[in-house]
Amino acid sequence: MGRLVVAAAVAGWAIPIVALVNSVVPEPYMDEIFHVPQAQQYCRGDFLTWDPMITTPPGLYYVSLAYVASFFPVAWMFRAADTFDVLCSTAALRSTNVIMAMICAVLFHDLLLCIRPGIGERKATTYAILVALYPVHWFFTFLYYTDVASLAAVLAMYLFCLKKQFWISAMFGAVSILFRQTNVIWIIFFAANGAISYIQGLYPEDNISHENIEPTHQSNKVVSGRDNKITAQEEAWDICLKIWNSKCKLLIAFAPFAVVMVAFVAFIIWNGGIVLGAKEAHVVSPHFAQFLYFGLVSAAALVPWHFTPNQVLDLFHLSGKNKTCSSLAVLVGLGLSFIAVHFFRYYTIPFVILVLHSPVIGNGKLLALGLLYAAADLFTLVMFLFRPFHWEHEPGTQRFMW
Repeated sequence: MGRLVVAAAVAGWAIPIVALVNSVVPEPYMDEIFHVPQAQQYCRGDFLTWDPMITTPPGLYYVSLAYVASFFPVAWMFRAADTFDVLCSTAALRSTNVIMAMICAVLFHDLLLCIRPGIGERKATTYAILVALYPVHWFFTFLYYTDVASLAAVLAMYLFCLKKQFWISAMFGAVSILFRQTNVIWIIFFAANGAISYIQGLYPEDNISHENIEPTHQSNKVVSGRDNKITAQEEAWDICLKIWNSKCKLLIAFAPFAVVMVAFVAFIIWNGGIVLGAKEAHVVSPHFAQFLYFGLVSAAALVPWHFTPNQVLDLFHLSGKNKTCSSLAVLVGLGLSFIAVHFFRYYTIPFVILVLHSPVIGNGKLLALGLLYAAADLFTLVMFLFRPFHWEHEPGTQRFMW
């Protein structure tokens, strides 16, 4: 029942809004000018023509083909379309992500119940609808970008990895790379997480709980703290030893992920890099500031999660009393930091994973966060649709987007 409610809620707002977006912005915009024509080439049966400016694999186009093909027989029966490629309009291709957004919400619902079985169906449903409203994810539900489909594939990979169905998980991992190559990081992450869980399952007798061990004297508290640290180190070392001792079983169980990784390395060697097109503008290089940017974005997106209004006011009062850190300085610093973050959408997947593993919050904070997201969604939609602008050095109409 929870899945049905989640899917219906997402469809309830996504279908009319994507119709509104198509009526106001009927032509492809921004990166859509590359993705839409390429998908239409595939609809015409031309799988050999490739736009050299597209950096990502054709996963989204294959999904769109399957999606459009699903309602072509009905369209042909009612004479709405005589040929397949007629149905591959910008509006039809954009609606692919509406389906993907519904799948994302259902997968999040199932993941939350898998990670936190005691959370309850109603709470999991509320969380799933809340994440579907996350402004960056919500915005790209209505455009023909790879973001939503990429998130769906990654969440499916994670869900089946938790269920220990590793072949299916690796398959979705391979699919996720077809949407965006950087998803290989999540294959490594989930495989490593799954390997540790798998090893612990092989040695259930060693999973000793220390919850009931308490110091008998006040003077033993410091020693107990040291012992806990040593226990953590020993546990990490113990896991490493178990992995080594069970390496054959582990390699067999996680062979699907190894196959995907070998295939990905072979692709990089054959392609001469990670991206497909525009390689000069997308050179791989370390950028450790991205971790700080993600921390800032996720903290801002989860403010009601961790703070109450009184705590926020106390923070500003405290900064106002501190001469070196005034409220104005805090606001200016946050503003400049957000200006430095150019691509908020690249943090959507880690943000969703963060929410999955964050402490459960009460209904009041969930409501506050939902209202905050809804306000941000409405604001960005109005800015995108009804506040276009023009640049002297750039032809055409420009629009705000994340």
